[in-house]
Amino acid sequence: MCPDGTFTAGHNEQKQCSTCTKCDEGLGLKVNKSCSSTSDAVCEVLDGFFCSNRNGSECRTARRHTVCSPGQYIGQRGTADKDTECLHCTDGTFSNGTSSCQPHTICDSGVQIKPGTDSTDSTCFHYVAIVFIIIGCIIPLISIIALRAWVYRRRKMEKEKQGWRLHGKVLFHMFHFVNE
Repeated sequence: MCPDGTFTAGHNEQKQCSTCTKCDEGLGLKVNKSCSSTSDAVCEVLDGFFCSNRNGSECRTARRHTVCSPGQYIGQRGTADKDTECLHCTDGTFSNGTSSCQPHTICDSGVQIKPGTDSTDSTCFHYVAIVFIIIGCIIPLISIIALRAWVYRRRKMEKEKQGWRLHGKVLFHMFHFVNE
């Protein structure tokens, strides 16, 4: 009988024990069937990985599936035997790397501020927003101008009143001095 961590396959005349295969998560593998005294462990690839080094029917190491970059889309999802296939978006479309390519937005109800790329959509500025921004800027600006004009007129009127008072006092004193 073989000690733990070893096995003897079938009828072995020498009754020699072999070391069990380790299904190392660091190599992208997990146990499908545990090692017993009569059979070796059977490994399989972890979810999100594909077999990159096979020895016959056994997978020795696996690699993580490729993640498509922005500007690419998933042409074929990865499997346990095959990596993900990433394809480039065609002109006039974009993708963040996870979904299929979408057509760029056409700015029918506004102005295009920034054209789309293979990884970003077009940026539109809608006319309604433009109107609100203009109104939001013009009304306060007109209010400030009107307030300043009112303050200016008020100060000017105060100076004029003060001038008349001063002028009236001078005339009074002059008239009074002449009569004495």
